[in-house]
Amino acid sequence: MNAQENNTGDAVVAEDGKVKKEIFIVVNGSRKRVQKSHYTYEELFDLAFPGEAIPEGYDEPITYSLPHQHVEGHLLRGQHPLELHEGEVINVIPTHKS
Repeated sequence: MNAQENNTGDAVVAEDGKVKKEIFIVVNGSRKRVQKSHYTYEELFDLAFPGEAIPEGYDEPITYSLPHQHVEGHLLRGQHPLELHEGEVINVIPTHKS
């Protein structure tokens, strides 16, 4: 099935026979299209730094906010996956490798 738009303008995509909604989020200042509704700490780190492994001992919180709803918080490693929403802003602190 090809992507199509629903009445809210979100793309609807068939994936393994399931219909999912594409949303756009902002990760470290870059707009990203995602097709899952929940992301783990590790998956969000990978969105911010594709292909980079999380260094041993790295435990910086990932911050998130929904500016239009005045919602903000943080995700710690090992917590339940974060439910993402259209326009959500995600910030992942760089690892500062030398």
